[in-house]
Amino acid sequence: MIGCNREGGSSQGPVSRPVVTAGTVAVSGKVTFDGPPPPPGTLGEQLCCDKKVAIPDESLVVEAGGGVRNVVVYLKDGPNVASPPPPAVLDQAGCRYVPHVLAVRAGQPVTVKSSDPTLHNAHADKGTNKPFNLPFADAGDAKTVTFPSPEVAVRVRCDVHQWMGAYVAVFDHPYYAVTGEGGRFELPNVPAGTYTLVAWHER
Repeated sequence: MIGCNREGGSSQGPVSRPVVTAGTVAVSGKVTFDGPPPPPGTLGEQLCCDKKVAIPDESLVVEAGGGVRNVVVYLKDGPNVASPPPPAVLDQAGCRYVPHVLAVRAGQPVTVKSSDPTLHNAHADKGTNKPFNLPFADAGDAKTVTFPSPEVAVRVRCDVHQWMGAYVAVFDHPYYAVTGEGGRFELPNVPAGTYTLVAWHER
């Protein structure tokens, strides 16, 4: 089971209200795994760029301290504040998608590129957003896509290398994050108000 706790807190105890400064608040915390952390998973050794490489299973990444990576944390129906984000990047490196989970704004340019000297294709499944299937013939190839509509989350895969998979979460506001080291996240500059905080994980 995955729980979303405030730093140093308990899933059973009360959560302290954030301090509001100048009308905004930083919402931060960590997502933890309830129970003994499972050992790191593996997808075995796979043929990539004419050699075999060990591919980690990133569908559930739990650190020794219980922190869970790759969880999308966001405000449900967050305020749509005009703040154009810079282009995001989804790389194909070592026959893996990097990052495994990406969160972007609707309409934000996303550069899908390949760092591998081999054939890839980035295939987005059909959902709220229109699917795409982009071929990449060699290292350095890059293409730009956008996701016009909010959707949590778009699955991206490679039909050439069946183990390759990633997710792109799309929002119409800037109040989202993907948990990183220690399962931590932060949503800065949230306007004062009452919101529902949502955590999404592929499993």
